[in-house]
Amino acid sequence: MKDQRKGFLTSYLTERASILDLILVVIFIAFGINLIANSFLGDAISYRNLYIGLGICLLTLLYLFIRFLVKRTQTVYFECFLIYDKGKNKIINVPRYDFANELVSYIESAFSENEALKIIWGGRTA
Repeated sequence: MKDQRKGFLTSYLTERASILDLILVVIFIAFGINLIANSFLGDAISYRNLYIGLGICLLTLLYLFIRFLVKRTQTVYFECFLIYDKGKNKIINVPRYDFANELVSYIESAFSENEALKIIWGGRTA
C-alpha cells in the first residue's frame, strides 16, 4: 500500500484546477474585504456595501469549506487476511500481524461499548 500521509492542503495544491480555485477564492475574499472596508469610509456607514462584502466573504468561505470536505472522503483498499473461527464466531488474533491485532481490538472495544453490535454479530435477536 502506498504511503498516503500527505496533508489535505498539500494534496489540494498539487492539482492544477485546485490552484486556480484557490486564486479565485483569494480574489473573491479580497474583493469582499475591500467592500467591507469601504463601507466604513466616509461620513455614514454604507450598509449596502457592508452586507454585499460580508455575503461575498461568507459564500466564498462556505465554498472553500465544502470543497475541502468533499476532498476528505476517500476509499482505501487493503490486501490482508483474517482468520475467522466459526465455532466461536470471532476473528482470531494473529501474532505479529498488526492489522489483525488492531481489528480484533477494535471489534472487542465496539462490543464492550455497545451490546447491540455484539447481538448483531452473533446473529441473535434482542
